[in-house]
Amino acid sequence: KQWYQRRVAITAGAEWVEITCPRTGEPMFANLATGECQWEAPYGVKIKSASKDQWWELFDSATGKNYYHNSFTNKTVWKKPAGVDILPLSKLQARSGPAPQKCNGYTVS
Repeated sequence: KQWYQRRVAITAGAEWVEITCPRTGEPMFANLATGECQWEAPYGVKIKSASKDQWWELFDSATGKNYYHNSFTNKTVWKKPAGVDILPLSKLQARSGPAPQKCNGYTVS
């Protein structure tokens, strides 16, 4: 019971999103506030579901600009797509500092 209470306390109020791993096609879960990534859905919190209208906002350190990637279509563009769901995965990159952020072995930068 203590483990459950600690787990809920750690994840409560966090920004969890479901994303599709480009390498495996499997769902994974990322916390935009903490940068934590995991294969299992966190228990007891609201999770934003993955969809074909979901685009990742990532940061390109070479240009200093954000770019956008759709993991369902594998399309990448520089201009922010309109009328779609944008997940600011650049928050994960920012938390990792200058080194690329890894999410279960997948580099998101």
